[in-house]
Amino acid sequence: MPREIIEGDIEVAQNLLSAQRDPAQITAALVYRGLDEQAATRLVEDLKKGRRVTVQPPAIPNIRHDSPPRQHSSVEAAPARRSGLAMASLVLGLLGFFGFGVFAFIGLILGTDSAGRVPLNLAADMTGRAMLGAPFGIIGLILGFVSMGKIKKSGGLLTGRGIALAGTIVSGFCLLVPVLIPNLVRAAPTARALACINNMIQIDGAIQQWAVENKKQDSDSPDAVALVRYIHGGVMPTCPAGGVYVLAPTVGTIPRVTCPNASSKPPHVLETGFEPRVNNRPTGRLRWDKRD
Repeated sequence: MPREIIEGDIEVAQNLLSAQRDPAQITAALVYRGLDEQAATRLVEDLKKGRRVTVQPPAIPNIRHDSPPRQHSSVEAAPARRSGLAMASLVLGLLGFFGFGVFAFIGLILGTDSAGRVPLNLAADMTGRAMLGAPFGIIGLILGFVSMGKIKKSGGLLTGRGIALAGTIVSGFCLLVPVLIPNLVRAAPTARALACINNMIQIDGAIQQWAVENKKQDSDSPDAVALVRYIHGGVMPTCPAGGVYVLAPTVGTIPRVTCPNASSKPPHVLETGFEPRVNNRPTGRLRWDKRD
């Protein structure tokens, strides 16, 4: 429906006239804005000739002050909620790790003797107890990954990514405990054998140094009390698996020191003439020569 001329029409027409547009184009632009074609033509002619154009003031609607305010509909955003899957992942991970994994480690430590040896039946029992927590770890790991994916795609409607990450990590530890316990038990004897061989290498070197400084012969017996000053720390070491080292009767006897656990597996033996080995693997120590 055509309308009266307003300030915006005059402003548009003046801008187009300043841009030296064709009057027909200006009239078409005003008609497109909703102005009557005759009024648009008259407005363009008046502005070109510099005539004064009167503008119809806008009608003021009759507003009743006692009318209630207009209600604006609004949609409130749904509040973010914590992911239940993330909480379930964390709970299952903690239950499996502390309920079975930590309990197995504590039993393993309490069952270790003074020499650091773990009975094989105890190691098998604790490994079985740790495996009871594996189902909790598997389910917790799956729920952790699923919850992190849903939280990422929720657009902020789901929270708890940190909880899901913690549940995933703890659940992963539940699966590692049954694997760690047997490996730790198998590695302990090898570690004790290596430490024992290192002690015997130190004692052997102390005997040789004592013999050189005191001009001892191969037939002389090593003095255990005098050897202490040539050993680091000033204390004669003992075997990590338990037992006191036995010195050779003479300086020229090879080996110069033996361990009471020489028959253990792996053996605590100080080999001579070649690089010492444990479990058929070199210990990384230097070779030493056997005296004639």
